[in-house]
Amino acid sequence: MMGLSWSDVKDWKSSYLESQAERLRAERAKWLQGASDAEVAMSKVASSGAGVEAAKASLRKKIEQVDVCVNKLSELMMATSQACDGVWSVQTRILECKQYAEMHELRIRSDGGVESQPGKDASGDDEKKLAGKVSEVLTYAGAVDQRYKMRMWAVATGMYASPETHKSASPGLYNFPQAEWSATEVAVWWKALSAAEKQDLIAHHPEMIGNLNGVDMASRDQANRILLPQKISQAEAKVQALRATFKMNPSEYYRHDRVPKSKVAVNSELEWEEKRLADLKAIRSTLEENDKLRESKPHTPKRGLVYMDDSKKDDRVKVAISTGDVDHAKHVSTILPGMNNVPSEDIGDHVKNAERVRQHSIRNAKISSEQVATIAWMYDTPQGGQVVSSKYATKASHEIGSALEGMHASRHTNGIERAHTSLLGHSYGSTTAGKVAKMIRKGVLDDLVMYGSPGAGARDTREYNLDHGRPYVSGIKSDDAVKGKGTLNSKFGNNPMFMPGVKHLANNSERDRSFFIPWKMFDRHSEYLEEGTSSLEDISRVVTKVPVKGER
Repeated sequence: MMGLSWSDVKDWKSSYLESQAERLRAERAKWLQGASDAEVAMSKVASSGAGVEAAKASLRKKIEQVDVCVNKLSELMMATSQACDGVWSVQTRILECKQYAEMHELRIRSDGGVESQPGKDASGDDEKKLAGKVSEVLTYAGAVDQRYKMRMWAVATGMYASPETHKSASPGLYNFPQAEWSATEVAVWWKALSAAEKQDLIAHHPEMIGNLNGVDMASRDQANRILLPQKISQAEAKVQALRATFKMNPSEYYRHDRVPKSKVAVNSELEWEEKRLADLKAIRSTLEENDKLRESKPHTPKRGLVYMDDSKKDDRVKVAISTGDVDHAKHVSTILPGMNNVPSEDIGDHVKNAERVRQHSIRNAKISSEQVATIAWMYDTPQGGQVVSSKYATKASHEIGSALEGMHASRHTNGIERAHTSLLGHSYGSTTAGKVAKMIRKGVLDDLVMYGSPGAGARDTREYNLDHGRPYVSGIKSDDAVKGKGTLNSKFGNNPMFMPGVKHLANNSERDRSFFIPWKMFDRHSEYLEEGTSSLEDISRVVTKVPVKGER
């Protein structure tokens, strides 16, 4: 069997498969309704007799045939959504090949061969590396194509079969999300469920829905709000039990030199549980503050708990709190903080910073408030000396990027206009944001804003997968010594202040001093989103696509 060629895949589009998945979903819903209507009609037949019984038997037979059809439509719908997601990944990989070619003075021929651009003499090593990337794209595309063919073949030949009926929970579909599903598959599955089926999952299995990429953010908020008090109660009980086991005064908890070796493990677990409890309570307070305000001022935008991870894989709870309607807003911006941020101490201020950006964005664009939503995302930020490592940025970039892809998939599947999407990062958070922009799939992210940045998370702006926008930077000239510091470690990327293609935003030059004071070298590092600063105004303009004023 001949493999796919570059000319076969370079123009692949997921739009056709998206429309087919939606047609299959609508057809499935129609057949399900038909089966339900037939059941109702049959239940209303009051007469009896041989003729009536024969008619009922015939109707039951037709309903069984409808069940088979629903199961096949369900499988085709999910197979198509899987293929659609695969094509999306192929599109992104092709884009990255083109980016690499442009950066290294190469070009890709229509047959997939690689050569230097006319008049250029590219490196042989770069040529080999790009050829390898092209080969990987073709191999991956072939796997996507073959997998889709096999699933369709199974339905067409009768090899696929499901025992489910229209009376089953989520007929023809899995009752629960599958671990291997992509955000696109989740979005299609979630839309195909009835409102009652969705609410049942949220009420009885909120842990499955709260962080599930591809589910709308309103449903995620609902699930996480169910989980939050449960987690707080569990943490309180755990802390109480560990303290009883430990049997020491609170002042002794963290003094490992005073703890018998047999109790060091208990002490470590107690530390983690106390941090977890403090983080969860701070999240609750941040939400309750908004809920209380909305009681007296109903038009206050709602905060949503759209992500919450308190697993032990990280030192602190990770959380994302939205303001506004992320599922429908025309402009959505996610804001990332820098080092030494933890929910117990900082989530309230971080949310307020994001809300300040939102308010200024609305004001600068002169648009209605429902058109803008923000997400204050607190990832596992490095603490103290951990900041010299880029691993926290790399890890968070995958979590945040996947969530933004899920938001995109959910909106697209539900026929909601694509949001203008921006990502804002301060300090270490700017490196994290840069890494998100580098790995995120095509068509999701528009604008990247870095401020007080130690490193851009990339070596070249052409590595960023930005759709309709560009990268921006704001860097205060005096008393912000963090700028560019991470570039001593190549994994932080280059200094965005000097990267070609990065647009410079206002940087509060009116506050600059003409002389250096060593003990004040970090004093202004955190002023970028302060009220009254030109940096806040320009950063906010990016969020709503208002022309920026730029550096002075």
